[in-house]
Formats: sequence, C-alpha cells, structure tokens
Amino acid sequence: MISRFATGAAFVGPLVLMALCTWTAARAADDRGEALYDGNCRRCHGPEGRGTTQAPSLVPFRWTYDEARHMLMGKRRLEAWGLPAGKIPLGGYIYEACAGQDPLYRLGMLGYFETKNIGRKRERAAAFHAMGDTTSETDMEFDWADETLHAEYGRRWLKELLERRGKDAEGWPEVLERCEQLVAARVAQATSGERARIVAAADALVADATQRAGGL
Repeated sequence: MISRFATGAAFVGPLVLMALCTWTAARAADDRGEALYDGNCRRCHGPEGRGTTQAPSLVPFRWTYDEARHMLMGKRRLEAWGLPAGKIPLGGYIYEACAGQDPLYRLGMLGYFETKNIGRKRERAAAFHAMGDTTSETDMEFDWADETLHAEYGRRWLKELLERRGKDAEGWPEVLERCEQLVAARVAQATSGERARIVAAADALVADATQRAGGL
C-alpha cells in the first residue's frame, strides 16, 4: 500500500506543480500572476511558458485551462442573467464532422474552430459594452484574445505535422479549407427535425431574455 501511495504521489506531484505553473502563467496578465510566475515557474518553464531544457512547455496546458475558464465565465454570466444554462443547446457537429478522418484534419478542426469565431466575439464584446454589461464585455475580450493564441498554437502544430509527413508546412491553410468543407457537409446532413429543435431552443432563450430585460 505504501509503495502504491508513493508511486501515486510521485506521479501526481509533478502534475499538480505543472498545473500551478500553468495557472500562474495564464494569470501573468495581471501583476500578481506575473509575480507568482516569475518567482516560482519562470526559471524552469521560460519567460513565456514555452519550456526549456529543464521543464516542458506549458502551452498545451494553457489551452486546456483557457477553455475551462471560458466555460465557467459563460456559465456564471448566464446565472447572473437568470438564464438556465441547461437550456443552451450544445452542438457536437465539429467533432462529428471530423470523426474517422485523418488525424491531420482532426487536429486541423481545432484550428479551424478556434479561428472562425474570433471576429464575431469582438463584435459581441462591443454589443455588451453598448448594453452596459461590462463584466460580459471583459469576459468576451479575454475570450477572443485567448482564441487568437489558440489559433496560433493550431497553426504551429499543423506545420509540425505536415513537416513530419514530408509535406510543405505552408500548406496548412489547405487543411483548414478541407475542415470547412467537412463541417459544411455535416451541417447539410441535419434533418428538418434537428433544425426545428435548435431554432425552438434559440427562440425560447431570446424570448426569456427579452422578458427579463423588460423587467429591469
């Protein structure tokens, strides 16, 4: 039992430490986060968390942290507005579109998805500002800024995979184009019933939000 505990601790310990460094790297945009990172993580993981000979890159973990944070930001804003998070439709079409595809396109789908909504999120931030909802505006600004970094991660990984396959690394835009075609094909397969359910869910949310806004 002791040996199992020791083995588990030896495995979990580094993960906890890496999670802490990832968290502080992600918070480095503010003074406290930067101080924490500089004092505890910078020496091994580097000034930008990209890794050194002493410790690995925190970039993939940063991506995971960001996405979890985005989900929590959205959930908290819905709760603040009094809208039921459980009624928000979640689409899996991105994953369905790349199911069974070459890993190149499954990886490319992440880059494609991260890239396609950045402009819209900036528009949403401006809309929240016009509404006077500064919290949602700030959340959305962080969201699109993070996604810009994520899109760059995706491009780097695609280039690396293309090079390892002996192909031109600069051909990565063609991968994203193929991903867009796969998504369009999947969306075209939606049945009339599926479309009707999504539209009904959206209409109900808009009606609920309109009613709540009228009561303010």
